[in-house]
Amino acid sequence: MSSISTKRALKYIKPGASIINVTSITTFQREPELIDYVRSKGAIVGSTDL
Repeated sequence: MSSISTKRALKYIKPGASIINVTSITTFQREPELIDYVRSKGAIVGSTDL
């Protein structure tokens, strides 16, 4: 989820609920032929508080 989508979703989420972002191990392994995929998944990881 982008941060804008996350902020919009917050008004529908009950206290104590979670938003789960899903990514791939490919995000952490350099795969030049999958650069668009890796970058989009990397953006998810970068916008998530771990």
